[in-house]
Amino acid sequence: MSTTGDSAPQISGTAESAKECADWQALLERIPYAQHLGLEVQRGDVGVLVHLPCREALIGNFMLPASMAACLEP
Repeated sequence: MSTTGDSAPQISGTAESAKECADWQALLERIPYAQHLGLEVQRGDVGVLVHLPCREALIGNFMLPASMAACLEP
């Protein structure tokens, strides 16, 4: 989200990254399922990261007889 035009003001890398994080966080706050999952936006060395925290409620039960093959059948 950097600007490259001559007339546009340049934003420093840290300020730009903070603004980008805020933009992504605002987007995630508008998505109910993202809120349910607890997705968080973080700044990383390579850019903006979306973090999914480990919660017991998000871990499936491997003992249930569920199969992805059932989802793939027409």
